[in-house]
Amino acid sequence: MTTMFVQLRGVVYLLVLLHCCMCARGDTVESVAGAGGQLASNAQSVENPVEEVLLNTSDAERVLLEGEAILSVLKKEVSSCNQTYSRRAGAVDEFAVFQNDMQMYTNTKDDGKIEPEKGVDGKEFRDFLHKVKMALNKKNTAPYALQKPIDNVESAKTLCQKALDEVKVVLNNLNTTAELDERGTKIREKLTKLQSDIDSELKRCEKAVFEARDLLKTWKSVMDTFSGIATALTAKGAIMVRDGTNVENNLKNIKQLSEEKLKEIEDFKKENENKRMEQATKEIEEKVKEAKKTVMERIAEQRRAEEEAKQVPNEEAGNVQGAAERVVEKEKVKEPTEKNRDEKDREEEEQKPVKGEESTRPAEAEKNKEDKAREAEKVRETMEVAERTNITIRWSDGSSSPALVHSPLLLLVLMCVLGCTLVC
Repeated sequence: MTTMFVQLRGVVYLLVLLHCCMCARGDTVESVAGAGGQLASNAQSVENPVEEVLLNTSDAERVLLEGEAILSVLKKEVSSCNQTYSRRAGAVDEFAVFQNDMQMYTNTKDDGKIEPEKGVDGKEFRDFLHKVKMALNKKNTAPYALQKPIDNVESAKTLCQKALDEVKVVLNNLNTTAELDERGTKIREKLTKLQSDIDSELKRCEKAVFEARDLLKTWKSVMDTFSGIATALTAKGAIMVRDGTNVENNLKNIKQLSEEKLKEIEDFKKENENKRMEQATKEIEEKVKEAKKTVMERIAEQRRAEEEAKQVPNEEAGNVQGAAERVVEKEKVKEPTEKNRDEKDREEEEQKPVKGEESTRPAEAEKNKEDKAREAEKVRETMEVAERTNITIRWSDGSSSPALVHSPLLLLVLMCVLGCTLVC
């Protein structure tokens, strides 16, 4: 019975140990699950900034492309407006000089009546009026051609202002992003430069539009002056200056021509401004599409150039690596030859007879047999001692039925009972 209880106690210890292991495993699983959830949360928190950077970078590339295209169109329209202004400004300046001279040849009284200035040379006045008439007869002197460039510039300016607003928003997003890759950093630098370029071009645009519109106002003012003076001087019939020179025909011609120019101005104003702007907007949008294609081609060309620049060092490295591999192959060819030579020398050394080896072999064999016999005797004595010790222990514990104790079925039942007891 003592042996049975000893064995049962060992089983109890085993079950307790098993229970402790199960509890420890449960805690480990829970901790691992919690750690896994935390890692998943951390992974998500890391993934979100990465996605944010990718989205911001992609949006920035789109805004950069559109901004560069619109800016290029605005620059061309402003340049076209300035060129048209330069071609028309000379004619308007000439008429502005005529306007000042006309006021010198005439005298406006307090009641608004206009008369030739006293003491004016009639021939000189007639020649002056002839110059004015000839200038008014010239074609393409009116600066109305400026209106179309003005409309185009205004339309491009509107699109460019929208692009500038988008650039500012994207730059703000990029600046608030924690970390940017190399591509995002380059795009941010390009957007910063684009913002500065758009600001400068918008100022240049405002100046061009102001000068063009001011030129149109000056032209109208000159025509008003010519028409008013000619009308006043011809109101009472022929105008005779001091020396009897008749300038009525010239004045009538100037009056007619200046009034025609004023009518053109009025007709131009009556033209549907909304329709003009719609046409200008469509034209600008088409130009922006073409500019986008040009910008994309330029970007593609730059990327091809960068790839080619990267391939040159790779090819050089490949040549160096190829040379190194050829050297290694030569070394590999040399190594087997030297190795075979060493093995051959070693075999020859082993085949040489050792002096005195044949005379010592019988003595060594006899000695080995004696050693094996002594080892066998020691093993036999050890087994006999172990058997006697086992018999003594088995009789001294007082057990009456060792077969029953070692029964597997009884041990299994006891383990189940004790296990249930411990669980309860």
